[in-house]
Amino acid sequence: MKGSVEPPAPSELRRWGLIELPNVNSLESTIWEWQQSGLTLLSPNSEAAVCAALKATGRKYSRDVVDLYCTTGGMADDQSDARCWSLWSLNRIFSENSRYQRPYLLFADFLIDSHLYCFKYENSERSSVCIDYFNGQEPRVVAKSVSEFFDLYVRGSDSLEIFPKSERTQLIGRERRRRVSQVVS
Repeated sequence: MKGSVEPPAPSELRRWGLIELPNVNSLESTIWEWQQSGLTLLSPNSEAAVCAALKATGRKYSRDVVDLYCTTGGMADDQSDARCWSLWSLNRIFSENSRYQRPYLLFADFLIDSHLYCFKYENSERSSVCIDYFNGQEPRVVAKSVSEFFDLYVRGSDSLEIFPKSERTQLIGRERRRRVSQVVS
């Protein structure tokens, strides 16, 4: 409808203190935001499919990782969100981890592989989330669980080392202006 405005995301309403969403967790809120932005998200997977795919990587995985991929299948390979962050599909997880030498489970990237995110198995219920900069040091823990990671994501925490939404919009705007100036010149 012309002139209609998209409603704010649940996480924005929660952040502004306008609503309490006891039944919507940070992951569900994030998925809703991604859907509203037009990202191509893959369908959630069955538990059996998730477990089979993760087992094929040869790495340990926890319940919260399984739950993540039973909630969303990740993003299509050419997609990233407004923060330049991309949640990989199970196929990409298998592909990327076949070349990864550390015991962690890679699952996402920032700014086309500027740095990668991985799960560090802690126990059967929980994995922490780390960033691997490929600088010769161990990946740095940024969240103690998948749930905490998405809580930080929704809050826009700097600890995750991703752009705030507005910065990507500015980058895209500059790139479009640059292309237009090249065409005009």
